[in-house]
Amino acid sequence: MQFNISNQEKLKEIVSFYQDIIDFLVLDIFFLKKSTQGEVLFVFNEGAISKKIDMPTNIVGERSAYEQVGEEYANKLTKYYQRAFNGETVRYKVRMKGITFNTILMPCPLETNKDFVIGISQEVTEVDKLKAKIRDVTRELSAIKQRDSLVDVYNRSAMKRIVMNENDKMLKESNSKLALILLDIDRLGHINDLHGHSVGDNVLVEVGEQCSNIIRSSDYLGRWLGGQFLIVSPKTSVEGVGHLAERLRKKISEHHFNKNIRITASLGVVVFGTKKNMDHIIWSVEKAMYKAKRLGKNNVVIENIT
Repeated sequence: MQFNISNQEKLKEIVSFYQDIIDFLVLDIFFLKKSTQGEVLFVFNEGAISKKIDMPTNIVGERSAYEQVGEEYANKLTKYYQRAFNGETVRYKVRMKGITFNTILMPCPLETNKDFVIGISQEVTEVDKLKAKIRDVTRELSAIKQRDSLVDVYNRSAMKRIVMNENDKMLKESNSKLALILLDIDRLGHINDLHGHSVGDNVLVEVGEQCSNIIRSSDYLGRWLGGQFLIVSPKTSVEGVGHLAERLRKKISEHHFNKNIRITASLGVVVFGTKKNMDHIIWSVEKAMYKAKRLGKNNVVIENIT
């Protein structure tokens, strides 16, 4: 039985009335019916999406799904069509010829004893692109929020989270140790007073670069306070982190900074193998660093915490 032409014309008239809205929202509207043999037929299709992907519109009569959308997509979409004919409201998302769109299918009786399905599709290609862009920007902003405003290293807030996360991870691995190094530039205030804060800032940037070049890829480096840098070194040993701290101390003391400035640094190191609270960890590494200062600066002091 053929689709009633008068209904076809009524649908065209309705769609024509809302054509501006359909085009603005990038919509497609289509109607489906089943043949007596159970084949899915398009009896009406109109909209901006179809025009973009060269799909036939202004259908008069009946056109098989295979003719309308092609064999590949007909095979994919028939399962959704069948569910809608069984009385279910169905939603799906598909990409055809570079265009992504969401579709909703709803049972829609148009004539007595004849069940039809109405489909409405809306293009979301640009929406998906925008969502992807938002995700990228969000990740970038998240990364920026974790970085120090002067030196290209983690900031204090990020380092606190890293310490807590690595502290928790250590519990899950037997015989694993976590180490922290607190590096404090000796007499940074004197450099600021003598050469100005812009020179002092350059010193901080260069120290950050020197440290970044020496630490392991699995280590974390961040600016802690003023002229202090904190290094978190997971899965290490007393000997390993002690060697790292000594390399850092030596590298800084031998480096020629801008304006041929020479500096030193005092480093406190703590190593522990059981979970400690944040305050205790920071207090311990600060205590070790201040001990290095009292010993005459340009020193490394290591504390092995049980």
